[in-house]
Amino acid sequence: MNGVGLQARRFGAGSPFDWPVAIGYERPPLACLAIGGFAATAGQPGVAHGIFGWVAPDGTTTNTYVASGILAFILPVLNSYNWQRVYPSFPVASGENISGFPTDPYTNNAPFPLHVIRPGNPVIPAVLGTFNSKFPNGAMVGQPVWVDPDTGLPYGSQESPTYLQTGWTVMRSGGACSILRIASLMPPLTN
Repeated sequence: MNGVGLQARRFGAGSPFDWPVAIGYERPPLACLAIGGFAATAGQPGVAHGIFGWVAPDGTTTNTYVASGILAFILPVLNSYNWQRVYPSFPVASGENISGFPTDPYTNNAPFPLHVIRPGNPVIPAVLGTFNSKFPNGAMVGQPVWVDPDTGLPYGSQESPTYLQTGWTVMRSGGACSILRIASLMPPLTN
């Protein structure tokens, strides 16, 4: 074939699996919904996406640790209504609030703004895959990814004894507040 009229392969165009190379993805992420008689939804006071969270047995998702929950990387459900479902949450220290509420209900302890999915809206918890996430303190290639159980933020080392090790590995090095690639299918190069 001469390629006339052929289009590039699209992985579920218009769905959460449409991740173009132009924004840094070589292949579509592998995502898995938690098993159960429910769809995962953002719990109170909302859930930040692009970082880790826990899916409770009833399907509500939060960025704080849930004892019987499933650890997952939180993705939004993509469609034309995202502007209604997601709002930027600025760090508590900045004092900014554009959440639409008198005070931002989501306590953002990160050193950078986060996008928060409003409570009750659907989310996609990915338990496997390759994603980009912002690291507050940076990380080096090959380090295991650790997560703060109070915020869901990723770290490249166990900076606190309460941090939990995930099944992800850092695939791109960077400094503080860098967007780094993480992958669940690559074993850590370090302990």
